Amino acid sequence: MAYPAHSEEELRQALDAAEKYGGATAAASALGVNRSTFQARLDAARARLGVQFNPDEAWTFEREKRIEVFTGTVVVSSDHHYWPGEPSLAHRALVQVIKQVKPRVKVMNGDIFDGATIGRHDPFGWSVRPTVMQELEACQERVGEIEQALPKGCERYFNVGNHDVRFERNLAGKNPGYAGVKGMRLADHFPGWEFQWSLLVNPDAHPPTMIKHRFANGGIHGGHNAVMKSGVNTVSGHTHLLSINSWGDYRGRRYGVQTGTCADLEGPAMEYHENNPSPACPGFAVLTFDEGQLVHPELCEVKGGKAWFRGRIVAE
Repeated sequence: MAYPAHSEEELRQALDAAEKYGGATAAASALGVNRSTFQARLDAARARLGVQFNPDEAWTFEREKRIEVFTGTVVVSSDHHYWPGEPSLAHRALVQVIKQVKPRVKVMNGDIFDGATIGRHDPFGWSVRPTVMQELEACQERVGEIEQALPKGCERYFNVGNHDVRFERNLAGKNPGYAGVKGMRLADHFPGWEFQWSLLVNPDAHPPTMIKHRFANGGIHGGHNAVMKSGVNTVSGHTHLLSINSWGDYRGRRYGVQTGTCADLEGPAMEYHENNPSPACPGFAVLTFDEGQLVHPELCEVKGGKAWFRGRIVAE
């Protein structure tokens, strides 16, 4: 196919505009040019300049983001699995504790979105599950409540969990041609949050603190395994366990924190438990840093219909 002649600068501008505005249609509209004309220029740019593979840009989400928290608190909650309906007790407690401790950083540590109808597991018979749109609306409503509670200037991070990736994996696997279209990324629906796989706090500290949704060695001893084998403080979700494991060796003392779940364990999203006894526990973690060092972490725990933090009931 013959493409119109354009200068290399014009071609690169077309590529940059398509990336900036999320596609040819949006870019043409923003630039005030005919859509067909812009598409022809974009096709020429891709044909003549090519799209070079850059390993540094190949990650779907940023591998690791690094931040500094010299003094202050970081609130970490995970496994919200938001469905439509009334908020869970753990979620209500989270909002109250945020108002109390006024964190420097808020981390949503994975599985905020559930993806009940697009996961790989078959339904339990003719069970009624929310649509993707209904889930997204529920997530946006609950995350909005968290945002309103956060103090001004609080940094917001969203570590991606295995349920969160259902949103994009399902689209990319069945409709790869929609790449770049606005709304196809989960992050498009949560502006103001930075998305990545992991968050490393105070990388020059001894030890630093790694926050991510899950580590390779999970299970009942996930917190212990992660902190022992990593050599750093670890904060993780995924297991729905709420615990703090401390470990010491010649490198000093460090903590392995598991952040529980902010979902209702008796809610329909947890039907796969089959009403079996479970060590899972609703709650979340509050991390305090002093001169760059993580002091002993704190937990908010839901027990007996009440949410406890620092020896006081914060929600019931």
